[in-house]
Parts: sequence; structure tokens; C-alpha cells
Amino acid sequence: MGRFEDAIKYCDEAIKINPKDAEAWSLKGICLYFLHRYEEALKCCEKAVRLNPKDASAWYNKASSEEALGLKDDVIKSYGKFISLAPQGYEMYVQYARWKMQVLSENK
Repeated sequence: MGRFEDAIKYCDEAIKINPKDAEAWSLKGICLYFLHRYEEALKCCEKAVRLNPKDASAWYNKASSEEALGLKDDVIKSYGKFISLAPQGYEMYVQYARWKMQVLSENK
């Protein structure tokens, strides 16, 4: 619905209650990403993957923020980690991540 500012407030409330809530950090990160606040988004996603390194979505969100910031090597690593963790049903995202990794690798 595009209510990213509201979603960020809810994430902040969840984080205030439990600062180790990796999902709240990841969701806040992707909301910031959609608001084009890429550096803030990346910091949230980095926090999310530190708290839960097995969260495929957090790695995907991290890669998206890194890509927006032009951090090609980091994007490739993060998408690689996402692919290794992606659960069943994420095939479309895995294909996209593989394609982005290939494109970024070719343009180094």
C-alpha cells in the first residue's frame, strides 16, 4: 500500500521491545529501501543478518540496498548467501539473484 513510514514506526516499536528481532530489522531495511534511504536500509539489513545469518530474506534485502549504493562485490556476496539459504518457493528470486550476480560479475 506504500505506507512505508507507518511500517517503519511499527518496526521501531518492535525493535524497542526486542532489539534482537532480526525480522523487524530486515522489514525496516526494506521499507527504507523503498523510500530511497539506501544507507539507512543497508545498516538495518546488516543488523538483521548479524542477528540471524540464516534469514534468506534479510540477505536479499541487504543485496538490494548494496546494489542501490553501487557496492557490486558486496551485492554478489549477499545474493550468493541468499541463494544458499533460499527456501522452497523462492525460485523466482533465486533466478533474479543469479542473473544479477552474472551481470555484475561481467561488468567488473
